[in-house]
Amino acid sequence: MPAWMPDWLSQHATLDLAIVVSFGYLIPPFVLSRFKYGGINVHPSLLPKYRGPAPIENTILNGERETGVSIIGLHPSRFDAGNVLVQSRFKIPNPDHINYTGLHTILQENASNLLFDTLKDFEKIQKSSRLQDENEATKALKVKRELGFIDWNNTSAQQVDRIHRAISHRVSLQK
Repeated sequence: MPAWMPDWLSQHATLDLAIVVSFGYLIPPFVLSRFKYGGINVHPSLLPKYRGPAPIENTILNGERETGVSIIGLHPSRFDAGNVLVQSRFKIPNPDHINYTGLHTILQENASNLLFDTLKDFEKIQKSSRLQDENEATKALKVKRELGFIDWNNTSAQQVDRIHRAISHRVSLQK
């Protein structure tokens, strides 16, 4: 076992299931193999749309009218590319005014309910999982500091509003 692996993981022959949420690291196959059912990821988008690090921000930046939560199996070598176990789709309330914090709260509540329901009937749900359509896959661009630098001559008022609603939660007021 590698030095970084927790002792509790190396001491157990088999664990049942790894569950990750907003986890920005790839879990290697030798770790996943320690879990009887592998691992699952709770992702705040309708995968394969918005794979990557900032799906909520990208949803707002692109003016989406609906979104959802996907629970997928962990892929051994790619982020957000595992089989879809379940998805919950919903219309975004007041999509022209919702901000990151509001959408995050809605997604969080939806995700916790979906995860609970998934775990209640996991074996059946896992058997009926489906591959993601790679032709429909889109990448959620990483939110970088430069997004906050507005080119006022080439950015519409609508896009400025979306940027504000998508990333203002990241702004810290430092003296």
